[in-house]
Amino acid sequence: MLTFKLIIPDNNIIQMFLFYSKINLFTTLLIFTFLSVHSQNVKVEPTFTFLNSTLKTYTIADLRVIDLPTGATYTWFDALTGGTALLTTTPLVSGTIYYLETSPKAAIGKRLETIVYEINPTLTADKTTNICNGETVKITATGILSNEQFEVENTNGAGLGLTKVAQYDQSTYYVKQQTMPWEDANNLINAIPGASMYMINSTTEETTVYDGLVATRLASGTVNDGIAFWLGLKQYKDASDFDDSVNQKGWYWIDGRPLTYSNWSTNEPNDYHQLAGTNYVLYDDGGYINDEDYGQFEFQNRGIKWNDAPNSSTDRDSYPIFEFAATSGLQWYQLNTATNSYESMPGQTKAELSVVTKSGVEKFRLDLLLNGTVLSLPYEILKIEPKVYPISAQLTTLCATGTDATTLKETAVFDTSTFESTLIGSQTDVTVSYQDAAGNALSSSLPNPFTSSTQTLTVKVANTATPTCFVTSMIPLIVTPKIKIESIIIKDLSEPNSISIKLQNESPQNLFSINGSQGPFQDSGSFSSVPAGQYEVFVKDSNDCGFDSQIIYVLGAPQFFTPNGDGFNDYWNIQGVDPSINANIQITIYDRYGKYLKRLNPLDQGWDGLYLKRPLPATDYWYTVQLPDGRISKGHFSLKR
Repeated sequence: MLTFKLIIPDNNIIQMFLFYSKINLFTTLLIFTFLSVHSQNVKVEPTFTFLNSTLKTYTIADLRVIDLPTGATYTWFDALTGGTALLTTTPLVSGTIYYLETSPKAAIGKRLETIVYEINPTLTADKTTNICNGETVKITATGILSNEQFEVENTNGAGLGLTKVAQYDQSTYYVKQQTMPWEDANNLINAIPGASMYMINSTTEETTVYDGLVATRLASGTVNDGIAFWLGLKQYKDASDFDDSVNQKGWYWIDGRPLTYSNWSTNEPNDYHQLAGTNYVLYDDGGYINDEDYGQFEFQNRGIKWNDAPNSSTDRDSYPIFEFAATSGLQWYQLNTATNSYESMPGQTKAELSVVTKSGVEKFRLDLLLNGTVLSLPYEILKIEPKVYPISAQLTTLCATGTDATTLKETAVFDTSTFESTLIGSQTDVTVSYQDAAGNALSSSLPNPFTSSTQTLTVKVANTATPTCFVTSMIPLIVTPKIKIESIIIKDLSEPNSISIKLQNESPQNLFSINGSQGPFQDSGSFSSVPAGQYEVFVKDSNDCGFDSQIIYVLGAPQFFTPNGDGFNDYWNIQGVDPSINANIQITIYDRYGKYLKRLNPLDQGWDGLYLKRPLPATDYWYTVQLPDGRISKGHFSLKR
């Protein structure tokens, strides 16, 4: 048996076994080819957040493996090397780093790391007691890894003392203004739920972050200020493509992604260093073990360009850049008490919700979308909310019984003995105060009996312990005046006729009729399209405090008459004549040519269609009506046979 061993690039080994045998002059050649493990690009999330609930307990099976090729397998371990393989049913433990090993192995050449954190979401408010209607209450979600919460807790001298430099897409970027080794920076950032070292995904993102550094004066861009910034970029010696020679390969982002985009400075990465008085040499060539295996930018005024650097040195320790990505989608809802269902609040998708309190039940809900699961957090604003109950109109509307000597307004005497108990109902922790229509304070318990003209009192019901929480209402005291018709304006002998009634004391409670006490009634004193005739104007009020009435006449001229002796419309005359004042009306009839035919007495039957005892033909005839007040009305009518 002959064995051949073929070495090919990228550390892949093909072993070919050639077996030769000869049986009965027939030769069979069997070749078996076995491929060794190939490398692959695969990545993980540097930070994974979760929230256990009664519905779900997060386990190893929930950790994400990204871009795993078809047919590849993976196992999670509890250590970077060696350790114990974890079952997929193993519950996640907050603050623990889990290590992914794939088969074929990851191109980065090491187990990939994911640190997990369990969040503890809660809703709090800046004010929880002694809340009145009209106050602003800010509800804040904490423990949910929101951009707003992280910024508040770690900038402006708080927490980690970070400086916010930019926001792009769903991520916010911060800088810790302290030089440190790369590994220390990575460990520091890994201890922060939702944060990771800055990994560049696009030129737009890179430009946005760098412009933010310049805007906050952390990066000069032109002057060597000795400040550089660490990237989440590293050269891995166990990577499948590792090359520490002049080629300098094996660079990966810390989540396992290879460099599909790079922005190295000229001749970088080069793994070079300089000793005083010597030329540049490779670290390995010089026998030094602190190779330049870590990515940074803005080194030696190179701006946005990248440079490779050792983990730690006096001139290379850099500022870490934190990339914080909110791990949950947020949406606020408010309870619609009419439908008893929660409705989405448009635009309210941040961790804070400011509410101006209103009367009634105010319940809210924050929904968090975390790793495909919706979690709901309820919150109710509990207010001190005094109430005021209405007083029956029967107690606040009375008929006039007197007149104020000063204002000459009509007054009534109100029984206020039950007002206060009605206003507050069963409430015991409230104080009641009153003001009259002029704003003058009245006694805390209204006088009883209380003599008043029509006015509106203001009542204030306040919480005794927290007087700033109060509610106001109005008590309309209505004195129905005695009804007295002042004038009636009649527009008649026209189309249409109308009547307008004016009272000495107008009141919203007044009701008007022109057909006597039987009505129908209306709340306006104006009547239109009134036929000619006699009417009884009748005015009363809705509280039956009194009435006034008058008989009126509305004059009108019939449009036609039919003098055929059948007893219907046999005579033509003015209608609606008041015998007491309209007896002297002068009515004259003419034919169409102006010929005088007849003068009528308004109190007689009228014209029978005869002239000199002869019937006149059916046609139009004209009339003139002269009223005692000097008005003259002219028109025409038809004689029909």
